Amino acid sequence: MSTLETRPLPLLERFRLPLLLIVAVATLVGVAALLHNRPKPVTITVLPPEPTVIPSATPIPTGTPTPGPYTVYVTGAVASPEAVITLPFGSRVLHALEAVGGPLPGADLERINLAGQLNDGDQIHVPARQADSVQTPAATVIIVTPTPGTYAVYVVGEVMQPQSIVALAVGSRVEDAIHAAGGPTDRADLSRVNLSQVLGDGDYVYIPPLDDAALITPTPNRPMLMHINYATLEELDGSQPQVVWRFDLVEQFASARQASTQAPAGMEIKIGPASSGGELRPAIWEHPPVAGAAVVEYQFTVPMAVERLHFRGSVGVRDGALISDNNPVAFRLVINGHKLWSTLKASCRWDPVEVVLPSLAGREVTVQLVTDGLGDARWNWAVWGDPQVVGFASAT
Repeated sequence: MSTLETRPLPLLERFRLPLLLIVAVATLVGVAALLHNRPKPVTITVLPPEPTVIPSATPIPTGTPTPGPYTVYVTGAVASPEAVITLPFGSRVLHALEAVGGPLPGADLERINLAGQLNDGDQIHVPARQADSVQTPAATVIIVTPTPGTYAVYVVGEVMQPQSIVALAVGSRVEDAIHAAGGPTDRADLSRVNLSQVLGDGDYVYIPPLDDAALITPTPNRPMLMHINYATLEELDGSQPQVVWRFDLVEQFASARQASTQAPAGMEIKIGPASSGGELRPAIWEHPPVAGAAVVEYQFTVPMAVERLHFRGSVGVRDGALISDNNPVAFRLVINGHKLWSTLKASCRWDPVEVVLPSLAGREVTVQLVTDGLGDARWNWAVWGDPQVVGFASAT
């Protein structure tokens, strides 16, 4: 019987299982090391693009409406009296007289302001020469058409060329107006004329003679009692009624009601001295609001003794305002709900106001002072200078 010999296994076969285990362990260790040491994920932030700036649309400028034509009433010594006429904006008293055929030969043209600027609803009365006055030949009215940047001023009285409408540069004074009218005559009483007073467009300059007992007007260049648009026929004829009662709106300001017709933003109402054209006066400051109008309202009872009632004062724009013709301020006087007077202003100077009211004796009266920026209240530094309601009785 033969004996079988056992052959030894190859070395690789003998250690195959341990080697496989070693390789598996090494693989697992390698994978674990890779997972542990791999870099952290990077966060990528996607930023949106910056917004594109779109320029705002250029605002389309809105045109300033041109004031419409004015309607005025002309009476007195003219070719066609008691006529209601329509004139373009910017017309003067002279243009109204021309529209009704001109003054009659007996018209006293020294007692009206031919250069005065008209407002819608004005009444113009042309007085005749008084029977007992010296019948001197009527002078020919000398007219100089003002150019942009100049003022038209009416000069009468003791000058070499009386009844002259002269054109003067802005900032001119009474002395310049006299010189433009040919200079004073030998009979001129210059001691009663303020030669340094600054003039405004549409002013009236009267040079009295040496033998004149009283001035025609309280001031030579801004007549109050003889204001063409608002004086009564009795005042134009020279008879002055007696003042029997006076309601001072500045003194009674504490009793006034203040209001705006829309929102009050931008409105300023108070009392205090106000300078316009370099002249200081007690005044009511009434800057209109951004939208709508400002209203200062008074209520009082008129005494039974009053036969005639006037509103008297002045309107102006305070010095320093950069106001222009493109953004005028409107002034209105309203009595018992009825607008009796209005004007537009775009210059820093005082303009006199004399409005004849119904007598209203024994009745309660509501007076409203109204200012309106007409949609653009910038620089509308509106002021009412020394406003009063004055009651008269017949002169005795």
